[in-house]
Amino acid sequence: MKNVRELETYGAILIGCGIMAYTLMLASVDAPVWATIEFVMGTLFMVVGVWCVYLAGMEYDYQMEERRYRNKR
Repeated sequence: MKNVRELETYGAILIGCGIMAYTLMLASVDAPVWATIEFVMGTLFMVVGVWCVYLAGMEYDYQMEERRYRNKR
């Protein structure tokens, strides 16, 4: 369960960083280069964060299935 909690924590942090990058992008509409960089970084953070949360869910399901299988023997 430690791996699941770590992945969820990393995912939440990365999603938060993505939201902050999108907020900075909206604040810097005067500089299109910075807005583009912040959009790309925000998208990257969000994708990696969601992927971490997805992997945490898969790991949780795997551990629960292993536990159920072990109890059936």
